[in-house]
Amino acid sequence: MIQNKRISRIIALVLACIMTVMMLAGCTSSSSKDKDKNAINTEFVDEDNRIDDKYGTCYQVLLYSFCDSDGDGIGDIQGLISKLDYIQDMGFSSIWLLPFNKSTSYHKYDVVDYYTVDPQYGTMEDFEALVKACDERGLDIYMDFVINHTSSKCEWFKEACEYLSTIGDGEPDASVCPYVDYYNFKKTDKVASGWKKVSGNPDWTYECVFSAQMPDLNLSSKAVRAEIEKIAKFWIDKGVSGFRLDAALHYFEADNPDSIEALTWFCDYVHGVNPDIYCVAEVWDNLNTIKQFCQSSCDSMFDFAIGNQNGIIVKGINNNSDDKSGAKMAENIVNVYNEIKSVNENAIDGIFLSNHDVGRAAGFLLRKDERVKLAAGIQILTTGNVFVYYGDELGMGGSGKDENKRAPMYWSDDASAQGMTAGPPSYEPQTHTFGSYETQKDDEYSVYNYYKKAIHIRNKYPEIGRGVPTVMSDVAEQNGNICAIHKTYNDSEISLIYNDSDAAVTVTVSKDTYKYENVADYLVVNEELPEIDGEKITIPAYGCVILK
Repeated sequence: MIQNKRISRIIALVLACIMTVMMLAGCTSSSSKDKDKNAINTEFVDEDNRIDDKYGTCYQVLLYSFCDSDGDGIGDIQGLISKLDYIQDMGFSSIWLLPFNKSTSYHKYDVVDYYTVDPQYGTMEDFEALVKACDERGLDIYMDFVINHTSSKCEWFKEACEYLSTIGDGEPDASVCPYVDYYNFKKTDKVASGWKKVSGNPDWTYECVFSAQMPDLNLSSKAVRAEIEKIAKFWIDKGVSGFRLDAALHYFEADNPDSIEALTWFCDYVHGVNPDIYCVAEVWDNLNTIKQFCQSSCDSMFDFAIGNQNGIIVKGINNNSDDKSGAKMAENIVNVYNEIKSVNENAIDGIFLSNHDVGRAAGFLLRKDERVKLAAGIQILTTGNVFVYYGDELGMGGSGKDENKRAPMYWSDDASAQGMTAGPPSYEPQTHTFGSYETQKDDEYSVYNYYKKAIHIRNKYPEIGRGVPTVMSDVAEQNGNICAIHKTYNDSEISLIYNDSDAAVTVTVSKDTYKYENVADYLVVNEELPEIDGEKITIPAYGCVILK
């Protein structure tokens, strides 16, 4: 990655020198100078100025559906390895792997053995090869770590239940069977919601909020915590750079303080092993609850206020008939940032549009090309760590039951093409409006190439992902469909102006106020380009300009 950065910078320097010579040669009058000053470079120059920190761009992968290397219809680790060049070329800095431990399900959230790789995906040697290949490309691997529950087929749970079947009316003794302390068992005549009877001793029940096949772990147990620490260290030693922490809201059901304490314990532990380990937690709730969990030592929370179907971005774009849609988006995005920073100045917002649980972003945006693109642009250029669900960069569809949201990665229109998977069991084929990667890759204005350019722009300007945002209220007042956000990072400034409407909009942006020289970059949904005349900037429909 370092070598690639150096090459990119050398190329950029050479191009800059050539442009300088050309500009000097053409500067024969004051009018030509003004023209050059206001000209917008229509040639995209790829420059990677990323900082090696936790403000990156992460690609979420379900191995089962991503890429099949051996023709059995199931994606696997070797399939992912074969697509690492694709992921690197897109500009991503990390990969979030959904659970890959041994499991009885396709989704792998019911872990049977935390120290293994599921045979459907490959071997430990395959995983080690993946780590090596990612290291060579400067890609980090984040592991989806399920510590709220295990599989009912896990040996811990099986031994605990077997022991309970032998004690009759007696009380369990952890010194005889340590695993009886690993789960939440309760002796009762009544079976509460989220609890099931223990097979072999119906006098006892066990907590299983999500499913009877996924018994909840007792995270108040010192023995359980010691086991989890051991597992985390095992995978850190294998090369994992971070953890996505599943169902953190439910560590202690309806008891947020205890769940926050448990989250802090885990993050403190892994940060103690390596302070560069990145942790992001799933707290699927409103902003107030997310703020509570931001008080933990976890690096990030997924931002359900900005992302998802009812989040700020999707609602703002879909409601653009409101003549204040853009202005409201800017205010709401900045407000979320300020709210999170008010409780933890070190918190890094986890920005997403969709994931494996909530359906596809393209569906949220009514499969309209310009809306899908603008949403991606706003998401990717938002301050924080950005997460892109595999296939969203192609505008893939997927809704309804979970299996449909986890559709086969659309590499080719030919379902039998190399790498294509069959999808999860009971998966129902989905409509992918914008075509396969094979179809989109050479189309300059495809969803794929829009995502790619947006990510590369984010990498080019470190201020975008790290800058403190403020609303450019004087710009928004000129047209309510304009979402205008200014960012400061160290001694540098940058401005992002989005047009949330179906017609070009011209606004005046003060150079003295916002410290810019020109339109440094832009994102457009078609061949219509932005224009600049002094401080007057025309932004095409659903376009975005970056001022610097």
